[in-house]
Amino acid sequence: MSTGRCTLLNKKWIAHSSDRSEAKVNLLMFVYAGGSPSFFAPWKKYLDESINIYPILYPGREIRKNEVIPGSLNKMIRDFVDETPELFSKPFVIFGQCTGSIIAYETAKYVYEKYGRFPLSFITSSMNSPRSYDCYKAIYDDEGNEASDEILIKRMIKQGTVSPDFAENQNFINYYMPIFRGDLRMLENVDSAEPLQLECNIYCISGIEDEFVSEEGLADWRNYTSKNVYYEKVHGGHFYLNENRDFILNNLNKYIKNDLRSV
Repeated sequence: MSTGRCTLLNKKWIAHSSDRSEAKVNLLMFVYAGGSPSFFAPWKKYLDESINIYPILYPGREIRKNEVIPGSLNKMIRDFVDETPELFSKPFVIFGQCTGSIIAYETAKYVYEKYGRFPLSFITSSMNSPRSYDCYKAIYDDEGNEASDEILIKRMIKQGTVSPDFAENQNFINYYMPIFRGDLRMLENVDSAEPLQLECNIYCISGIEDEFVSEEGLADWRNYTSKNVYYEKVHGGHFYLNENRDFILNNLNKYIKNDLRSV
């Protein structure tokens, strides 16, 4: 049986991973729109030895910067899952930060369709349920036109996605904005129909001061599982985890260890 390690064949989908042969679970981590898996790189040394961490590398960034971001989220997910069967050969946990939670959930659906397996745990951070997410509002202005860089950058500064210093760097803007826009366009095509209920616990973490999630949107995650939904609140905004890394890492360890007991 496969150990769950990544092979050279599928390394294009994985970056900044740990690869512990003794690990009992694979943790798949999906970054937010415009983000790169390097965001999760420092986390691996703080997670328990029983956990392999696999940040997912979308097209259009890092070593895949010359690849076109797909117009279809479903195509990207199918390519990823089809090309990385090793990741699902042992218990796996799925974590999504912000819009990465939508990609994470759609991945969980396709893994079940292809392999008949659900995640051990599903963990979402700073995100409403997929059908509560308004991608239109994220990429368009009040008049219904695609928002300018200036408008989008103001929104990202407010979210905490980028700092004001980075936002004044034209080289950064030229590199980052096409990735951010490409990811949002990909998310526009998500099917918001009746959700498939996962057969695992869902853990929802959010910042108390986060203006980009709603109580209704968080509560709707209850419709995405046949098991339990657990809610955690922490002081901070949309990117509370920038100031609360210990909190998120301790909770990831706690959730995964708790659900591993049921295996």
